[in-house]
Formats: sequence, C-alpha cells, structure tokens
Amino acid sequence: MGPISHDPTVVPYRGGMPITYRADRALGCTIAVWDGDLTSEDMYEQLVRLAADPDWPPGPRHLVDGTTLGKVILPDPELVELLYEGTSIVKKSRIAMLISEAFFTADRPLFERATDEFDAATFTDLRSACAYLEVSTTAVQPVLDALRQELRASL
Repeated sequence: MGPISHDPTVVPYRGGMPITYRADRALGCTIAVWDGDLTSEDMYEQLVRLAADPDWPPGPRHLVDGTTLGKVILPDPELVELLYEGTSIVKKSRIAMLISEAFFTADRPLFERATDEFDAATFTDLRSACAYLEVSTTAVQPVLDALRQELRASL
C-alpha cells in the first residue's frame, strides 16, 4: 500500500495498479490518471471508490489519462451497470480516454466512439481530448500534473 495522500482533493489508489482521480466541480469533470497494468480487480476497486465518493460525479465529463497504461482487463459489464443503476449518468456522460500512440495495435484500435453505452472516445493528445469534452486544456493540465505527482509520491 502506498502512503496516504496529502492533498485531500486527490484520491490515490492503494493497491497494485495506481489510479488517482479528482472530481473537479469547477470543470464539471472527473480527471483520472491510470498507470501500469489494469486488472478487472483494479477496476472493481475504482468503481467502488467512485460509488462511495459523495463528490462524484462532479458533472458529465470524464477524462482518463491512460498514457502509461499497460494491459487492460475490463470489469464485468454487470458491475458497471450496478454503479449507474437508477441514475442518468450514462446518458449524460462524455468520456475522453487519453492513450499513448504506442498503445494502439491491430488488437487495440483507436476509436472515435469507444462504446454505445457512453459518449466516449480515445485520443492521443490532450488538446483534442479537452476539445471533445469542451474543457480548457489550460485548466486540465495542472490537475493532471498534480495527479501524476501524487502517483509518483505514492509508489
């Protein structure tokens, strides 16, 4: 387990795969950094944390910086459905997944629309991801920098 976060607005993951996020009310956006190999158990832990966070979601926008992701194993879709059950989050959500160009292969293509359930897309640059979410790159960049710093400090 990593050390406890010193910044109360940053929520570090305390397991095998580091995940940090900030529910930013001013931007109406959840901003997260995922690093390393992501298992279904890691995703389960993240979904439980989100569900328990009274400040989440701060709005309909979600930016995930996965530029340092390795392998990704998604959780059971039924678990995700339970998180959103009784809410309109899915219908209103817009998700931008920021991924390094090296992540994409024939088995993992770049999607303009990654899923039917969400308004989601993958990007290889922050400016395009922010434009998709209609948030300021200038406002998002310092949040990402703080989250990455928190990840480094917790390893």
